[in-house]
Amino acid sequence: MAQAAYGLVNLENKLYKEAARAFLEVTQHISGSFNYVIADEDIAIYAGLCALATFDREELRSKVNSSS
Repeated sequence: MAQAAYGLVNLENKLYKEAARAFLEVTQHISGSFNYVIADEDIAIYAGLCALATFDREELRSKVNSSS
């Protein structure tokens, strides 16, 4: 949950590469009251878009492809 919040803060501050890294580190499903802020599907979309916008090919291959 902390990484999802950190990703949202970075997204708001236009730090897209840091946002992508934070979203890719989210390992558990969001539940409870935090699901009201961001859903699992949103995390996947934000991670993908931020990564595509800022990562080079090697980073995409190593970080996004290996992410669950």
